[in-house]
Amino acid sequence: MRLESWHDFFVASGGATAALAGLVVVAISVNIERIVKYKQLPARAAAAVGALVMALVASLICLAVQPSLALGLELIGFGVLAWLVQVYAIRNIWRRDREAGRPTYEVVADLLRGQVQTLPFIVAGVLASADVQAASYWILAGILAAIVLSMLDAWILLVEILR
Repeated sequence: MRLESWHDFFVASGGATAALAGLVVVAISVNIERIVKYKQLPARAAAAVGALVMALVASLICLAVQPSLALGLELIGFGVLAWLVQVYAIRNIWRRDREAGRPTYEVVADLLRGQVQTLPFIVAGVLASADVQAASYWILAGILAAIVLSMLDAWILLVEILR
């Protein structure tokens, strides 16, 4: 798989996701007392950080010169780890929110958001392992989803929690 033409994108996305992950951690630390009062929010915070770290890791491993199989296996491995963080988070959110009477459709939206942030990396890993060039577009989709949807979580953890 040829990623040379994506070099600048991966450099930019690596820097952006590292900065955003740091900002989300700061947002969490600013409101940590309020976040822990809501039993579902620590899991949501972990999922937001986890998605950004997955995007950062994907950017960095795509910058490494390595065979397509190694790249694919790394994407699959880290993608599965990020997916497990999302599953853990949604499990906690689901359980807590059902107890609190939150509408099921909102919890399902949380579940789908977590899948959109992690599954593209796993698909990219499978495609990269087979040396299919389309893998780079799945990585792009995963990185963009992680950035956009984690910023939504950051907004909730920083601003909406104060309402």
